[in-house]
Amino acid sequence: MTPPPGSDMLVAGGDVSVGDATTLDVGHGIGGNVVAGGTAAPLDRITTSGGSVASDAADPLGAFSGFGSVIAQRSASTRHCR
Repeated sequence: MTPPPGSDMLVAGGDVSVGDATTLDVGHGIGGNVVAGGTAAPLDRITTSGGSVASDAADPLGAFSGFGSVIAQRSASTRHCR
């Protein structure tokens, strides 16, 4: 499933950090936004195909704020399945 062009495709409650010799490509070819509650850096290694990069966002997770608990719950319920 491809997210809509220009939508928030990478959201983080804290920093988004890209290591040396690495390029973070968000929304390749269609444009995607990076929204971070902390700092998103270094900007020269984040490619968004026309999307935006926002640091220090007030509510970066927005509607996704409960997602971590859903993943933790689902992971715990399938932990014993093999």
